[in-house]
Amino acid sequence: MKIITKEEEDEHYKYTVKHGLKGSAIGLGVGLGLSLVGQRFSPFYRHLTLPLKAFFVSSITTASFIITAERASLRFEKIKYGEFHEQNTETKPLSRIEATKKFLNDHRWSIIGGTWVLGMAGSIASLWRNKYLTTSQKLVQARMYSQGLTIIVLLASAALSMNTETRQKEPAGYQQWKQMVIDEERRMNKVSSSQ
Repeated sequence: MKIITKEEEDEHYKYTVKHGLKGSAIGLGVGLGLSLVGQRFSPFYRHLTLPLKAFFVSSITTASFIITAERASLRFEKIKYGEFHEQNTETKPLSRIEATKKFLNDHRWSIIGGTWVLGMAGSIASLWRNKYLTTSQKLVQARMYSQGLTIIVLLASAALSMNTETRQKEPAGYQQWKQMVIDEERRMNKVSSSQ
């Protein structure tokens, strides 16, 4: 187990913030561009209040900052400390069901986000033909359908995650760090008692 120094922590922070700010600048450009396109071509967007338009642009900017900063943080750790690869103790190949469970577990958040986007697109497409609803009612209904679908997928993901995590065995040497700490404490106690 490696304990990082204050200098390493500051270097990591600076790297993360620097790349996060680059991402937020890109997000601001995209948000403003989309806002200008909406202002020019969408009567619905033109009728929105200024605070709502500002929220639209700032949401894209903030999301871009968060996503790029997170990726930069992970990239910094890979560059500085190398990439961690779990040692597979199993030599036999996974069955089709186990491979599917592993894939779904590894890509859980992408699947949940994609479900929400596809749910919104599908429900908007389905509701758009209903001439008795206003546009805002269609959007609210689409959001509700999509949220319901996303919650179902989220619960299924949690159940799948709990099912696979309880069956996983600890790899060899998993708790080795505890023994290392105990040994180091004994060594330090010997040194302090001998002085």
